[in-house]
Amino acid sequence: MMTATSLLLGLLLFLWVPMMAQTTSPDLSVRAGSEKKQNAPGYVERKDSALLSRLKDTRIIFKDGSIRKHCTVKQINAYWIVYEKDGSLHDLEIEKIKRIEICDGTTQAVFFDEKNKPDIGAYVY
Repeated sequence: MMTATSLLLGLLLFLWVPMMAQTTSPDLSVRAGSEKKQNAPGYVERKDSALLSRLKDTRIIFKDGSIRKHCTVKQINAYWIVYEKDGSLHDLEIEKIKRIEICDGTTQAVFFDEKNKPDIGAYVY
C-alpha cells in the first residue's frame, strides 16, 4: 500500500510540474515571442547578405595589435561576430576589433561605430 501511494504521488508530481512551469498565458507568450523577434537586434546575415558575401577572406585586426588572417565572417550580431578559421567557428566581441580588412585587392575594411553597426571604409597601413 505504501509503495502504491508513493508511486501515485510521484506520477502526480511528474504531471503537475509542467503545468506549473508555464508562467504566462498562451496568448501572452505568443505575443511576447513575436515582439522579441521584432525588437531583437538581428543578424547582419539577414539584413545585408551582400556585406557577408564580401567577408570571405579577411584579416581581423584587434585593438591590441594582434591579427587573425584568412578568416571568413559568418555572422555579425549586436555585440559579437562569428567567424571561421581553419574549419572551426569562433566568436569574438566587437569591442575588441579595430577593423576587419577585406582581402580582395582593395584597401577596404569593416569598421564598427559606437553602436556596433558595421560600415565599410578605406584604411591606410
